[in-house]
Amino acid sequence: MGFEDTFAQSVPFWKTFWFWGGAFALGAFCLLMNSMIVITRQQTANVVETFGQYSNIKSAGLTFKAPWPFQAVAGWMNLRIQELGQEISVKSADNAFLLVPVKIQYKVMASKVKEAFYELDNPERQILSYVFNVVRSKANDMDMDEI
Repeated sequence: MGFEDTFAQSVPFWKTFWFWGGAFALGAFCLLMNSMIVITRQQTANVVETFGQYSNIKSAGLTFKAPWPFQAVAGWMNLRIQELGQEISVKSADNAFLLVPVKIQYKVMASKVKEAFYELDNPERQILSYVFNVVRSKANDMDMDEI
């Protein structure tokens, strides 16, 4: 009786199969559960897509979704108040050039997360562009002392 015969007789095939099959099933179950759990931090919102199409918004806390191939978290939006600051060079009515400091505070409303996530490409740049245009047009009608 050789070594191979002793080993083959000591561990039946079905016990080895159930052990490794159970280990594989447990590992697959853990990976599946990991892709189904969504943990969202306070003052943020996660955007969930189903097959690449908008599905829903997950708010703060522990929530669940369908497993990875079906649903995925596309991204998140910050719902806190944020601030943009910049200095704008403006020309007054009496042809004086000034640097005007501008601070903008903005916040994404919880009811408009979908629009903010999908419709705006670079929201900070768009906000700054709009405010710069308004400040420059208003400053053009004012004297240096009024600004």
